[in-house]
Amino acid sequence: MDPEYSELFERLNKQLDNVEDVLKPLKDAESIFELAEGKSELEQAKLYITMSYAINSTLYSFYKLNGIDASERPVMQELQRVKNYISKIQQAEKNVNPKTEAVNTSNAAISSSSSNRPKVAKDAATRIIKHHT
Repeated sequence: MDPEYSELFERLNKQLDNVEDVLKPLKDAESIFELAEGKSELEQAKLYITMSYAINSTLYSFYKLNGIDASERPVMQELQRVKNYISKIQQAEKNVNPKTEAVNTSNAAISSSSSNRPKVAKDAATRIIKHHT
């Protein structure tokens, strides 16, 4: 076997081992809701939206690998919606103090108007996960 391919296979094998380690809690949990239990709302939202993104991007990859035009499928709309939630979660993380998870009121734009704060649609994230599990 070509040494270049051998090195690539070795790297792939290590990466797959890392994926298995990361996914082990999902495998051991009865449900995603059990996995989310005890986490903050922000952490739960991150978990739900990450799972939704993983499921939808896998479906997108399946379509592409089978020569199906994924742009005509609802998965594209779902991926865009999930990406919007990801950006909202990232924005929310910037506005939350990680130790207390209290909103950072030193930012004048946030303290002056609560309508500027991003809101994570917990119910929507839960529906997405229920739909895909």
